[in-house]
Amino acid sequence: MVAPASAAPPAPTTDARAAGYTRETFRGKAAHALDAARVHALTDFVETARTQLSIPGVAVSLFTTDSVIFEGGFGVREIGKSAPVDADTLFMIASNTKPLSTLLLATLVDEGKFTWDTKVTRVYPAFKLSDADLTSRVTMKQLVCMCTGFPREEDAEWLLELKGSSPKSFMDRLGTMKSTRGFGEAFQYTDLLPAAAGFIGGAVLYPQRELDAAYDEAMKTRVFGPLGMTSTTFDFAQALRKNHASPHALRSSMRMPWFRFRRWSMSCWNCPSVDSRRPTLVQRRVAMCAGSRGFNRIAPSPFLVSQV
Repeated sequence: MVAPASAAPPAPTTDARAAGYTRETFRGKAAHALDAARVHALTDFVETARTQLSIPGVAVSLFTTDSVIFEGGFGVREIGKSAPVDADTLFMIASNTKPLSTLLLATLVDEGKFTWDTKVTRVYPAFKLSDADLTSRVTMKQLVCMCTGFPREEDAEWLLELKGSSPKSFMDRLGTMKSTRGFGEAFQYTDLLPAAAGFIGGAVLYPQRELDAAYDEAMKTRVFGPLGMTSTTFDFAQALRKNHASPHALRSSMRMPWFRFRRWSMSCWNCPSVDSRRPTLVQRRVAMCAGSRGFNRIAPSPFLVSQV
């Protein structure tokens, strides 16, 4: 029986896990050493999974607290071409940029520019959501907590209107967002508020610059530079001149060959080996990360291009 259109949506279940489920824990267990046999087993697993799932290419970095055990690539950078993925191949890291933007905010908290509990409007007075009360309540940490009640659907509409958009028009768009859940009531993933967090962090450091330029410079000076992430960049023209992997997507929900996905306007590039080994903590444009040589352990997001 179909519920009437006016009926309220069913309440979400509190636990979708199977009866008798016991969460796995590694507490109290000693980690095995990443010896040659285990590295071989892991790399074999990656290549087998890549082939079975029709993934064009992937890069991997295995490291301990003080040394790199393995870094390298599997497959090709683009379907139909022979150039292989290696440890220096740049990949778009999409929402992994969110933790990097969060790290930017964390450095500003350490410097006393604001606290995690500071109201956003005190840091960036132009911040505005569709609800005045909610606008006044949101704190800096809540920009990146996915807990303000805004739905993912807002992101989809925004992504379809990227052409001609700017950081200012993006921030203005926040004023049209409407929540679907109560404040702090549930986890609801969103791109827009973490993106705003990155822009606001940049504006704190470089208030005289355009939001875009301020964010880029803030990430270079406060995150990429100190962590030695020399391959990570938001510059798509620069990334495309280098060893980079093309994005791909399935043609449909059926298992079919992948095709190149050309919409790169919101992404950062990074290489999963060298840059990825640096501990990092988010969202705006998508970044590009390098293959296996430089992945981000913890990264929020404006979108970033970096070596993962």
